[in-house]
Amino acid sequence: MDGPRYILGSKIASGGMAEIHLSKQISKDGFERICAVKRILPHLSSNRDFIEMFRDEAHICKKLQHTNIVRIEGFEDIDGSFAIIMEFVDGSDLRSILSACERSKTRLSVPMALFIAAEAARGLHYAHAKRDEISQALLGIVHRDISPQNIMVSYEGEVKVTDFGIAKAKNKSTETQTGTVKGKYSYMSPEQITAQKVDRRSDIFSLGIVFWEMLAMRKLFQAGNDVTTIGRVRNCKITVSLLKENKHVTPELEKLVLKCLAKDPKERYQTADDMEKAIRKFLYANYSDFSAGELGKFLKERLSSKRKQMRKNLKNMLSQSSLPVASEQGLELVLPDKEEAQRPLPSSPPLAAGGGNAAIKARRPSSDAFADNSKNKEAVFSSPSSGKAASVVPLFKDISESSKGSSRESPAMLAYGVRRRKRRKRSSNGALNMLAVASFALIIGIVVYVVKNKPPLRVSSSNFLRLQLDTTPSRVKISIDNKPYKNGVYQQTPLILQSAAGKHLIRVFRHGYRLRKFEYHGQKGQMIEKTLVLEAVAKMSAVRIVSENERKKYIVDVNSGFFVGESPALVPDLLYNKRHSVRIVPKGGGRMRQFTCSFVPTTRSISNPHLLIIKGRRCTSRAR
Repeated sequence: MDGPRYILGSKIASGGMAEIHLSKQISKDGFERICAVKRILPHLSSNRDFIEMFRDEAHICKKLQHTNIVRIEGFEDIDGSFAIIMEFVDGSDLRSILSACERSKTRLSVPMALFIAAEAARGLHYAHAKRDEISQALLGIVHRDISPQNIMVSYEGEVKVTDFGIAKAKNKSTETQTGTVKGKYSYMSPEQITAQKVDRRSDIFSLGIVFWEMLAMRKLFQAGNDVTTIGRVRNCKITVSLLKENKHVTPELEKLVLKCLAKDPKERYQTADDMEKAIRKFLYANYSDFSAGELGKFLKERLSSKRKQMRKNLKNMLSQSSLPVASEQGLELVLPDKEEAQRPLPSSPPLAAGGGNAAIKARRPSSDAFADNSKNKEAVFSSPSSGKAASVVPLFKDISESSKGSSRESPAMLAYGVRRRKRRKRSSNGALNMLAVASFALIIGIVVYVVKNKPPLRVSSSNFLRLQLDTTPSRVKISIDNKPYKNGVYQQTPLILQSAAGKHLIRVFRHGYRLRKFEYHGQKGQMIEKTLVLEAVAKMSAVRIVSENERKKYIVDVNSGFFVGESPALVPDLLYNKRHSVRIVPKGGGRMRQFTCSFVPTTRSISNPHLLIIKGRRCTSRAR
């Protein structure tokens, strides 16, 4: 046997243009290994457009060798059918994972979503920054089809981007015509869906959609029809808050996700590397004990039946012995050149039925390749030795728009010092007394309002040097030239600091984090932007603040502005084993007055935080 042969097992994915088989490769020295074979469907084997797309995918992916990208190992003509030999990922695509979570009424944890997004961004950055080995020219790769279907996660917690079938690159033999839209509508960027020029920032937007959906467990833009979906993406209208959809999402995390989803590409992360760094800094600051093994364990539990079936298929396929085949000329795993691509395309014979347990002969490629750009994919599981028809089961089931009948939380009121509404007191002295008191109170109120709200003299911002400061975490204490800003009270960033022209020293502080300081200088009217990520240096505790009465909402202010939000609230970074105070204000007023509690968190697990329960006018604190 001169070249490798392939024993095809069960289909692991099937779409409108291609199918992927679990396969066993047998080399000429008898060495066997598992791989995946992606083959164009027979009725498309004579369509040159699909063949050219297939060839482009093979050309692009052969150059991409990265741990976060599904590896392409060869491009071959297998029995007259064009095929790409791919790395086999023992796991599942993200769409199937999210669907399994929905069926079991669970969800990916926040650190799992952060990890998957960071790993996918890492693979994308490698593809975006890839250069030609000889000329060192930037290849200009843009994936253009980032979606949950094209992100694979293994049972060991590895994350890989796949399917560069419609990727944009400078050296492609096929070019997308102006005004042509390729990809899945609900995962496109606004510039992509309007057929404008796209760059790597379009992939960042698409990955931002996937990131948002992992946290929210619902679709962001997809509607009941394509017209509405396209309108939502084009307008980039996000009407649902992540804080409402996931109680574990903090304002800092929502801000990070929304930066990926900015309508203007200039306002997004400019590279996938920047996006990855921002995600990992948040992950390490808030979930330092998370590991990829936790994600792998979660997948094994949620996809146990699918994993069991795959192992059965693997066992059946590996038990098949190679059948004798006629000697073929030596196989060179090379891509066809342009001249070879112009030769007549071979006709493709029908695919083998009955599970595909025949040994397939591999020959030198005689033409190009294709790409799988299907939207609705299915998986076909069958035993290779079985003669029965394979049963089709949905593999990429969409997440439902939202859970019907579920209660909706109000968005967090990030307001400091909320006043409660005073109850009306009924006077027993009659209508005249009430009218006199009301008139007097009204006059006094008007006078006080006018005095307190007298507008200050307007000074043009062009007379000041301005600093736009953005920090993670977003609530910090600031000093300018060693003078506390706003009396040293915690401030919410981003904010703009105005100062006289010249040189200034800024100090940024948050309890439990390393003090950061920097100098800046400039002229009048100049705007300077500065972004800081604070480094946690103390042992941290996560505290969840909830109300005994779930319908009753409170505004909680922890440590005088360190954290301000609406119950239920998760504070991920309080100092461990230290006493903290929380001011609790009933939302919407009422008879109950605001009150203060103190507590000492005694657990460090973010997944199992310390619990502070509001009961009436007191709090109960306990470790879970």
